[in-house]
Amino acid sequence: MASTPVPVSPGITKDNADSQKISISNLNSNGNEAINSVKKFVDDDLGGEGVLKTVKTTIDGKYVNTKFEVDVSEEGKYYVTAWVMGTNGKKIQAYLDDDPNPIGDLKISENDWQFAELQNKNIFDPIQLSKGTHVFSFRSQEVPAIEFIRLAKQKDKAILPDTNYRNYIKTLETSSLPESYRQSKIGNQTTETMALATISNPAGDYAYQLDTSFTYTYYAYFNFNSGQHVVFETNKSDPYASDPVMYLFNANDPVNGGSWSNDDYNGFQSRIDVTIPSTGSYILLLRSFSSSSPGTSDLYKDGSLYASNVALAGTRVYCGGVSKTGELNYFTAKLTGDSRIWLEDSSSPYPGKITGFNDDYAGSGDFNWGLASRVKKDFSPSINYVLVSSYSSYNPTGKADVYMKCDNSNIMSYFENLKADDAIKSAQASDAYNCISWSGGRIDLGRYFWPPSPGNPWYDPNPLTAFDKFYGNTPARYSGAMNYTRSGATESNSVVDLWALSGSYTHASVTKPGNDHSHGYDWESKPGGLMRTFHPRYALRGSSYGDVVAYYRWTGGYASAASSKTTGGMTFDESVKSGLTVIDKVELSAEEKAKLADSINSIPEEVKREFEAKYLAWKATWDDPDLVIQSNPWMFTQSEQYDEFLAYCKKQGKAVWPLLFQKYVQGDELAKEAIIDVTYTKYGLLLDDIRQESAKERYNTEGAYIAPSEEANIMRYIEKLLALEV
Repeated sequence: MASTPVPVSPGITKDNADSQKISISNLNSNGNEAINSVKKFVDDDLGGEGVLKTVKTTIDGKYVNTKFEVDVSEEGKYYVTAWVMGTNGKKIQAYLDDDPNPIGDLKISENDWQFAELQNKNIFDPIQLSKGTHVFSFRSQEVPAIEFIRLAKQKDKAILPDTNYRNYIKTLETSSLPESYRQSKIGNQTTETMALATISNPAGDYAYQLDTSFTYTYYAYFNFNSGQHVVFETNKSDPYASDPVMYLFNANDPVNGGSWSNDDYNGFQSRIDVTIPSTGSYILLLRSFSSSSPGTSDLYKDGSLYASNVALAGTRVYCGGVSKTGELNYFTAKLTGDSRIWLEDSSSPYPGKITGFNDDYAGSGDFNWGLASRVKKDFSPSINYVLVSSYSSYNPTGKADVYMKCDNSNIMSYFENLKADDAIKSAQASDAYNCISWSGGRIDLGRYFWPPSPGNPWYDPNPLTAFDKFYGNTPARYSGAMNYTRSGATESNSVVDLWALSGSYTHASVTKPGNDHSHGYDWESKPGGLMRTFHPRYALRGSSYGDVVAYYRWTGGYASAASSKTTGGMTFDESVKSGLTVIDKVELSAEEKAKLADSINSIPEEVKREFEAKYLAWKATWDDPDLVIQSNPWMFTQSEQYDEFLAYCKKQGKAVWPLLFQKYVQGDELAKEAIIDVTYTKYGLLLDDIRQESAKERYNTEGAYIAPSEEANIMRYIEKLLALEV
């Protein structure tokens, strides 16, 4: 039958897909999870008086086993139950440890998630267990869908309340699509709603969505043989009352093993009819067409009812606005609950195919991802959407930050404790800003921004106090900047970590909710001129930066320059775009430029040549590979070349000042170090006055806060020195 295009989002078309058979497409797979994968449990009380350790699924001939490893603290008799998805006619036998004889069956009463008693001959009796680790194996001809098991010495404690799931399903059941939705979609006017990712994080090139709510949507594993014909279909008495989208794909390799999808087959219901190309494990996944319009449906397999009132939900995030190639990272972070991610490619017709997925990521790095999900792979066709759902039906809701299309970082060679799998790029290498400015939420302060420098607006003779002033908004970093303090700050509540090596400060790293930007799965750094990078908190420890020596927490307040009532806690980038912040800028006047040029013209040529030779010798040291990670400008003066250049400048006195000024005006930011070293002893009070004046809260004629800058202070200092008739 002919298909009708339906607009779903900018640049995307939807195919009505009511063909009777879905053809096989060759698509990529991330291969992160197979049917024999192992899931580790978090330390919670779901296991009752047994501590759940792991669950894995294995294939044994024509049977599939779901195996739970459980620690029992003391010998005794235990009642055993399982949170299981019942399916029509499926029998699940239970085995204990290596005993070849079953210890009973799960009593399944409905085609839905439920607590099932482990019964022996239809009697719910306790099982004798010794102290130690035991393995419960649940066997069926289909994959037993069991999330967890529970052990209890008392019968009434063996079954937990299932209120969360029942209320969740009840909410979905009553979410029948309104007539306006039906008419819009039938009339090809429905736009598929989804979470829209934020793209191009300041100076970055990835997509992300913070504090994303996600929910459980139905998925199930199957073990199929090559040549087997299978048909999955959703069905509802009113086929327009819910709107499922269906995916079926090889769990190990969708590109070679097969991946299919379908939206509307009967009304809004979905159907996939395929002949399995290769023996293996497959996953059936259902979601709602619109993230804002969840529902339920009955699932049929090969013409028979398989499961009733399955959840159609999930949160679908669009990331197609970022066009990139190569190995990329997609992950959840900072989550409550237990997330799964499913990656949908950009193939057509609508919907795309699932080409990657993950539940609990366990890579080769040091970071413990726990229940967070991550896929790391090069995909072609590219990924357009990430579906985030809950692993658990028993606890069907959660919240997470979602990151998409993040490149791998390349900074590992500078940090001996940073593993490649842990280093994820968040922005390209840049000299426009450094670790300190980024941790404070600004991206315009320059590679060599350093509060303990005399020209810095936050300068103080005590370096730590200078950092305190910067992070404490004295003066304000920008309109609406978050206030940080060391008072009451601990390792557990810190959002900015200050680092030092051998007593000298070296670096600052930042984590959520520092400065309202996104900061990845754990912490983030902008090391000197290197690329900005997500990393485990202490992964940069070692010979480059030393270790964390001070913590800063968010006070909950914002800069006095603009209260949170006015700005809503805007980031620097947002504040600048909104006009609430402008950057303090100073340029030499025409008269000052002429005076500087005249002063330079009056300098003897041999002095100019000697100055230039020594300056270039010093400048050549700036490219030392060991300095690329440095933000403290003082580190660039620790060389024989600088000592020789500085000695020459001091010997020549005011005669070479114009040459120094010219270097700074032309963009050599580090020239300020020499300017201060040759002038500050005698004329430092001029710079102190400039700095103190810049620290005052100032606004332009349009009412925007004038954010102070070291560049403006140094330029004003040059103006005053020029006025000395040098």
